[in-house]
Amino acid sequence: MQNAKSIILKTVNAAVALASAVCTPYILKDHLTNFSLSNSVFSVLIFLGYFFLLNFSLKKIDKKCLIFSYILGFIFSAFMIFGRNIYINGFANITQFKTWALIIVFSPVFCALVNMCFNYLPSISRTSPRKPLSMTDKKRFFIIWCLIFFAWVPVLLASYPGVYGYDSVYQINFYRSGTFNLQHPIAHTYLLGFFVITIGELLGGYEAGMCCYSVFQMLFLSATLSAIYTFYISKKIKNRFSIVILLLFMFLPTNPIMAISATKDILFSAFFALTTMLILILAEHPAHLKSVRFNIALTAGFFFVSIFRSQGKYLVVLILFITLIALWKYKKQLITISLAFIVLLSVYNKSVSMIFNVVPGNSLREMMSVPCMQLSRAAVYNYNELTQEEINSIKSYIGKYEQYNNDAGIADRFKGSLDTEKVKSDPMKFISLWTRVGLKCPSAYIDAFARLTVGYWYPDMNYRDVKAYHPYWEYYPTGVLVPFDETKYLLLKQTPTKGFGMLNKLLASFSYNNSYQKLPVVSILFSSALPLWCALIVFAYKLYKKQYRHLIPVLFVLLFIGTLLLGPVVLYRYVYPLYLVTPLLICFCSSKYEKEV
Repeated sequence: MQNAKSIILKTVNAAVALASAVCTPYILKDHLTNFSLSNSVFSVLIFLGYFFLLNFSLKKIDKKCLIFSYILGFIFSAFMIFGRNIYINGFANITQFKTWALIIVFSPVFCALVNMCFNYLPSISRTSPRKPLSMTDKKRFFIIWCLIFFAWVPVLLASYPGVYGYDSVYQINFYRSGTFNLQHPIAHTYLLGFFVITIGELLGGYEAGMCCYSVFQMLFLSATLSAIYTFYISKKIKNRFSIVILLLFMFLPTNPIMAISATKDILFSAFFALTTMLILILAEHPAHLKSVRFNIALTAGFFFVSIFRSQGKYLVVLILFITLIALWKYKKQLITISLAFIVLLSVYNKSVSMIFNVVPGNSLREMMSVPCMQLSRAAVYNYNELTQEEINSIKSYIGKYEQYNNDAGIADRFKGSLDTEKVKSDPMKFISLWTRVGLKCPSAYIDAFARLTVGYWYPDMNYRDVKAYHPYWEYYPTGVLVPFDETKYLLLKQTPTKGFGMLNKLLASFSYNNSYQKLPVVSILFSSALPLWCALIVFAYKLYKKQYRHLIPVLFVLLFIGTLLLGPVVLYRYVYPLYLVTPLLICFCSSKYEKEV
């Protein structure tokens, strides 16, 4: 009987593997010629790969695990098919039978992949119990801190004085004029301006001030990674796995490049990662809420997450609400933390308003990335389904909507041309237009959202995105690749230290030619979708294990990803916070679940 079941299972796996092998050309992100795979020995290798994955992963699986694995496998399969369609043709083809047939065909393969993760993740955990904080841990923290920091120093020397890019030039102008725009975090604008301008003038050059900022940020970010590694990762997983994570912290090129980047996202990334670690510890042992020091640290984490990212406060409010429901036993402590957070944030906002000359940012424009892209796509691709009055209305709101076909991957041009005053004067009229057009052209809205966000959920996305003029990440200072008026903006020069010119060229090629994409397997380490896939696997795993309290930190990460999906473009700096917390989530799978009594 057992042999008969085994034969049937292998036969089914072979059939699924063959179907997947036949359909493989339709999941790849290239147009393959006829018979390029079907009439090739590689088709045999692909078939065997699918078969052994299915046979190895699914031969021992309980029904409950199969359900969770298949649901997530179906989601991943949909990501791959929709993503491929969007990347190749610009349309998700959500209404086509072929699309859903391919999703169904590949779902068992991704189901097997998810199940393999479920089975493998617990095996990375340490066999010895977690030890309490000791002097040894403190010494290890400083050693790891030094290792990470000095591993990054060559990149700073090759890129002196750092990466003065993104919105830095605008923030420096705010600092020089004394007028601060709330579109950028005041704390970061002042900190950057203090180093570049004030310290730079003391040292005799703005480049020297920028270098000081780069060193400060390197110290802070490397200390953050050292804390994460020392006090959580090394205590959770076996040495050989923790060493791999440490090496990635030290030598993954994006870490030092981000560390010397003047963008506001880096300090936020550090605070987000530290806060996530505290929430992980809280989910493991809620009794930590009885510790005053822990509560102060958690409140501080929430506060800094909120002041270094505009949507941070909404993220914190949501996770506090979820945590209060999940840990009602500790409602007094959580309410105290919530009140302390509200007071701190209120005092900070009032203090900033009193001390600085603050100009409100255009928050409405920042919120309109997705609606602008949806209306623009509908007017460009589905104009036959709209009335001339509706097209004229779209043009009156979004002046540059006709350029959608060229810039479908970035919303900056479209939200920048949005007539926000007209929207504010009669918001219901705009909402009515957006709703009416959406009901007529639902596929256009879906495709617009999918094209704008594809990098966050489709791991095979190529960079630089041909439909977004912005590079995946910046390495040269602002003004090198795009001309800026030097009479209006302070521009800094990047001058490699003697002996590091070759490294500078390699890093520039790495950043702008995206040469890492030529390396199989390694390239996935730079994918914007990798953190989402990892977070979903951990979320499903915790559900499968009925470790519901452990869902709190994973939800914190997923909620943050949700805010990114409403943003204007997929950039590495936006997902960098997720890259810092992904090792934490992987280690979190080794956490034992202790029920509260």
